[in-house]
Amino acid sequence: MAQASSAQKQWDTVNRVVFPIDDRESVMPLYAVRWTRPHVPESVFDSVSQLQRADVASLNPIGFDKTMREATADAGAARDELSDFMVLSRRSALLKPGAHISFCTYFNAFPASYWQRWTSVRSVRLVMQVCGEGEINVFKSTARGLFSTVKTLELHSDDDDNTVDGLQADQSQSDNPYTGHSGHDALRIVDSQAEVMTDLGNGWKQIALEIPLSGLLDGGYFWFDAYCRPIMGSGRSGFPALTIRNVGWQVPMADLPRCEQKGQDGPDAQGADSDFAQATEDDENSDRDGRYSASVVFAYEATHPSCSIAITTFNRTPYCLRQLKAIAGEGELRKRLDTVYCIDQGSDKVCEQDGFDEVSADLGSQLTYIQQANIGGSGGFSRGMLESIDAGRSAYTILLDDDAIMEPESLLRSIQFEDYAKHPVLVGGGMFHLDDRTMLHVQGERFDRGSLRPCPPAGASYNHDFAVSPLRDSPELHARFDCDYSGWWMCLIPNSVIREIGLSLPLFIKYDDVEYGLRAREHGYPTVGLPGVAVWHQGWHDKDISRTWEEYYAQRNRWICALLHFPNAGKRYVFRMMYEDAHLGVKLMYSGMKLHHMALRDVMRGPDNLVDTLSTKLPDVREAREGFDDSRVSQDLEAFPAPVAVFENLRPALSGDEFAKAAAKEVVKAVFSRQDGTHDAAPQVAMKSKDAVWPSFDGVSSALVTTSDGNGAAWLKRDSKLYRRNLRECYRIARSLVRRWDSLADSYRSADLSSPDFWRVIFSS
Repeated sequence: MAQASSAQKQWDTVNRVVFPIDDRESVMPLYAVRWTRPHVPESVFDSVSQLQRADVASLNPIGFDKTMREATADAGAARDELSDFMVLSRRSALLKPGAHISFCTYFNAFPASYWQRWTSVRSVRLVMQVCGEGEINVFKSTARGLFSTVKTLELHSDDDDNTVDGLQADQSQSDNPYTGHSGHDALRIVDSQAEVMTDLGNGWKQIALEIPLSGLLDGGYFWFDAYCRPIMGSGRSGFPALTIRNVGWQVPMADLPRCEQKGQDGPDAQGADSDFAQATEDDENSDRDGRYSASVVFAYEATHPSCSIAITTFNRTPYCLRQLKAIAGEGELRKRLDTVYCIDQGSDKVCEQDGFDEVSADLGSQLTYIQQANIGGSGGFSRGMLESIDAGRSAYTILLDDDAIMEPESLLRSIQFEDYAKHPVLVGGGMFHLDDRTMLHVQGERFDRGSLRPCPPAGASYNHDFAVSPLRDSPELHARFDCDYSGWWMCLIPNSVIREIGLSLPLFIKYDDVEYGLRAREHGYPTVGLPGVAVWHQGWHDKDISRTWEEYYAQRNRWICALLHFPNAGKRYVFRMMYEDAHLGVKLMYSGMKLHHMALRDVMRGPDNLVDTLSTKLPDVREAREGFDDSRVSQDLEAFPAPVAVFENLRPALSGDEFAKAAAKEVVKAVFSRQDGTHDAAPQVAMKSKDAVWPSFDGVSSALVTTSDGNGAAWLKRDSKLYRRNLRECYRIARSLVRRWDSLADSYRSADLSSPDFWRVIFSS
């Protein structure tokens, strides 16, 4: 059979190019940046050089000057105010004469490598509608971050010569040019690269360019830049500006897994939805790899499956209501939405807030509001998962944090990526800092087997600022990254996966997302941290959980996670438990040490204790913190004696090895210290929350430290005798836990803690 031409294929728009309507000044570098001359460092061409340490001290003046030139090349140009670029709407923008704008940005570049790796798609089509004169330059990059031109499209406003690259365009107009479902006579192939141009009238043209998807397994993006020619001569007429609209990246619908493309004569959407719901209600109708059995295939071909969204909230009513309003206002998203499960576990009810009735009426049946007792984020999200699979109407469930600010296009992209995935995958969203809107904290994470802590994917790092280093000028970000899990600020999970591996563990808060990602991967369902899919969320830099009751849950749940997924514990885990204890004590956080011990003991009590205390443990944890100096917080600084001095960090910067050695020395020093701050008449130093890290407490007997939320302070006092007693107790607990590791692991694995039936009992009680 001859391969279908671009015009003969049916195309599905999976990434719409969008522009910000709110907070444009804060987030514009994530959508569009000013074009700058490309600058690629030499290390991109030489992989060996990346294995060598940079030796700044050995640079001569010439080498230093060269390094500074490279570091500051075009610095700031990409984040200049785009005065010659105007956002007209969510889907359209205008370039003034002389403007040169790049869309190689986080939200508007197409993550081609991820589509080649995880889907069967082998060609992508860029479509857009344009009006005016200029150029559209289409690019592709490699995993090294090197990029080349795919096509340069010349745009002319002369109605008598509507050409692309000098080729006469078809003057007929398609019935629906954007979706690509028009008749074949409306579009004409004009060259071997499947480039199509259609005259839409009134100066508007539609351009469609098909691009092969190959050679990108290790990394690479597609994107386009737009250039509006400056007006030459006083008598020049035509279109002085260049307007673009309805830009999207499309894939062939024939590449939907296990679906042969059908024509327009199929069942109506309502009938297809009904067939789909009926088929998915029975677990036997879903096969092992998550696609649908023969009874569902016909319905799936006729319409894409729907998706549910689960939001759990606890006394964050303004945030949750804002989230519901944002979803209600997104028409394209609602076409794929079955319902939003809003799980309200607080005493300040969302349903009692001004504006809830209006958004509830707007969403109608697409909102399912559920009230239940507070059993933590794991309990709230598990309720949403359970409701979704029991209803049987959705193929996917998106877990969405109540206080996250979403880019609505992200939800659609995650759904449509899952549509085309060769096998079921979890699709995770990245997290941007809410207080630095262009700073990407992370796209997906690994769980380090040594430290049992989250870490970035191999080759990636935390906290990349796209305002300073746009995607176009960040070659390291063009590689494809693999992750273990995605934070549940936003994560799509196929319902077939939920049916097979269960819901969340009853962990209350912390590490439920980590454990689920590891469990899914072990069952053959990896997590894809998909670029272009993200939310804004409050970062962790202002959340020091070691100074709160959350420390208990973090420590308990990470070790439960380790028991379930990492067999053969040894001395390294004894060391890790001791390290955590020592780290807390060096910061004078003796309440944290107590919570750490409490957490390890509860791990050894087994899975029954986890279940029995799900809704009752929090008061016990709060009570355990009482009585320690670091837990006595006052919002009035005048309640404390005036500190003797103000802390100032004068320590020299250290290398990684030097830093580790310094930490070990500090622990040893603290163990043998005879210093006692419990009798200090006044704090030795006043210390800001951001400075309250372990090196700052070297030689400090007591410190007045502000809380991480900035609303109070606590007077931390060194107690060397208590520190030594705590370390001895931690060593005893750690040895006991490691000796029982295998039996504990078996008991947690054999317990039925994540099944739908287990959670039904919890919810009914």
